Amino acid sequence: QLMRSLGVDVPEAMTQAYHMDWFITPYITCPTCSKVILDEKLELDGIETPCPLCGASGECRRLWPSMITQHWIEAVNSHPLERPEHQNMLAVMLCAMVEVLMEDLLKNILCFQEARYEHIEILPDSHQGRQRQLVLFKLLCGRSVKEALVSMDRGKFYDAWHRIAESRNKFVHGTPPGDLFKAFPNGEDLELVRADALEAFRLLHNEMGS
Repeated sequence: QLMRSLGVDVPEAMTQAYHMDWFITPYITCPTCSKVILDEKLELDGIETPCPLCGASGECRRLWPSMITQHWIEAVNSHPLERPEHQNMLAVMLCAMVEVLMEDLLKNILCFQEARYEHIEILPDSHQGRQRQLVLFKLLCGRSVKEALVSMDRGKFYDAWHRIAESRNKFVHGTPPGDLFKAFPNGEDLELVRADALEAFRLLHNEMGS
């Protein structure tokens, strides 16, 4: 729609490919209010379409989350869950995906707080890993990620994410053969985090980072 608004003739097949290949997740960011919007019908890519939250139009909107995260989402959503080894690998992949979401969130929070450019780049990079990211979030926001998610009715998501992270650590750092079954993540936790991660981080972004 953007190219058509500029007078460029775009075949319908290209429009369909654009939606299939670029909109891996139906979320988009408004450049005016900085909110992440769930665009289930994929109607907000046109610059003439008003933002449903602030009414602004006329500017290009950015896809959310980042392309790196979208690749993780694609891998996570296509990963099977039938066998225990599938669950362990999915736990590793989910933790990596959520850490990328956390890194993007922290950078958005720093931008919103008008931090200096070097802080935006250096602080998240120096706080790699879930625990360091949680510490940095609390330093920037004055409350923990758990407290924020509970206030958004996403406490179950946080608890499931926490249990998966513990299982992931046991699996990655080694578990004695006799205790291997203890390292297996809960299948329900995996499904919950896989299904709810984007919505949970959309809420965090809109509350804390915009």
